[in-house]
Amino acid sequence: MKSTNTNLYACYTAALAIATAALFVFPGAPVVHTLLKLAGVGFLATLLYRRVSAPSFWGHCVLTGAWTLLAIGLAANVWYFTSYSGGTVYDPVLINDDAASAWQQMQAVLSGHDSGVGMSRRGYGTFLALLAWPGPADIASELCFNVLLILVAIVLTGAAAVRLTPGVEPQRTATAARLMTAMVCYFLSTGVILIKDALICAVMASAVYACAGLRSRFSWADIALVFAGGLVAALVRPNLLPLLCLGLLIFAPGMDRRRIAALGACVAVFAALYFITRHIGLRSEVFSGTHTPMVEMGTEQPRLESYNSVLGNYNELPLWRQLVQLPVSLALQFLTPLPWAFSRDVVFGPSAAFAHISFPWYALGGILLYYAVALWRRSPRGVALSFGYGLLLTMLTAFMTGGTISRYCLPWLPALVPAAAWAWNSGSLRRRSFKIWYVVYTLLMVVALCAAFAILNRYNPGGWDAK
Repeated sequence: MKSTNTNLYACYTAALAIATAALFVFPGAPVVHTLLKLAGVGFLATLLYRRVSAPSFWGHCVLTGAWTLLAIGLAANVWYFTSYSGGTVYDPVLINDDAASAWQQMQAVLSGHDSGVGMSRRGYGTFLALLAWPGPADIASELCFNVLLILVAIVLTGAAAVRLTPGVEPQRTATAARLMTAMVCYFLSTGVILIKDALICAVMASAVYACAGLRSRFSWADIALVFAGGLVAALVRPNLLPLLCLGLLIFAPGMDRRRIAALGACVAVFAALYFITRHIGLRSEVFSGTHTPMVEMGTEQPRLESYNSVLGNYNELPLWRQLVQLPVSLALQFLTPLPWAFSRDVVFGPSAAFAHISFPWYALGGILLYYAVALWRRSPRGVALSFGYGLLLTMLTAFMTGGTISRYCLPWLPALVPAAAWAWNSGSLRRRSFKIWYVVYTLLMVVALCAAFAILNRYNPGGWDAK
């Protein structure tokens, strides 16, 4: 035990040293204040980890490693928004339209003025203002909160995997789930950019965790967690509310009347909040009744132009064509961001390059595909329900966007990962059939990536991840 504690302290010390070095290498944020905030974020995440599941040395290492990578990304991004671009932590230069709108709305709320931001985009900025009240707000502190949210999502995903897999060693299950979540670089990178994705990921992770617990016992804490997530969604992304309702209904079968009544009350409240927010115009444009062209800073996105060049204008296709093209949309969504063109999304911050390290996600995707084909029916019921929920949301997202906005699927990761963790810890991945499958899958991925590179350079030279 003493040796384990010594190793943990060494791990924490190394992480703090790396974070400190990053803040000096990328000047922009006040070093001491930012380091203290980051340390506080790590402390809170560790407390939650100890509270919701049996901790282990390797579990602490995974959480500390994720914290370290996020600290480096935060330092690089704050430097880019401040020193590099001529801004300050209180007046950063935010090139990305979503981040700039959120910051503008936050400052307007704190100062009591009108932001001029459209009603459908005010929710996240208002949420940031509530965090920063009474002000002044600085970009480093706001990003520290996003770091906390992603760490919370990682912790709760591991805890949900334990709840969904009774009888499997909890420490191994939790550590495997957290490692699989943290190694998805695209998911991790949302913790250091000023958009609402980190918050939505935490909301979905908390919903899966709470529903997993409610399958075995009644807990007011779990009910309160689901309800709080719904309130946050009502403010920052109201169109998430119907998807939360869908999740509650999927997890409800098999529960006793008391738990079903509580979940039913949540569904009723979420439905009411959804229609209220639609009525007052405070709704996010993630999904809409019609397929509107996806734009970025006033111009059509290059990835949509590439898609249209090969398959036709997705927004103008009839419903049956969109359904027929769903496998293609899913493939496009799965492959993005492609493992090249690391500077493409630098408007979000330099850390966006990290999101293009896609191979860990592809590796996890191979396990999830094998689970879907060979293991789904034989897995624990809770794991199967959670995976089905995540898969359904993934397919819905691909259908609504044509697969061109892959980050909209990141919040569904906490629902999918427990299946991969169960497959890993149950010994199912040691089978000969899995080894054969993974060789075939790897070859298919190589072919798909080569085809994507060739097609993009042929039909849209210099465009979406073309080179």
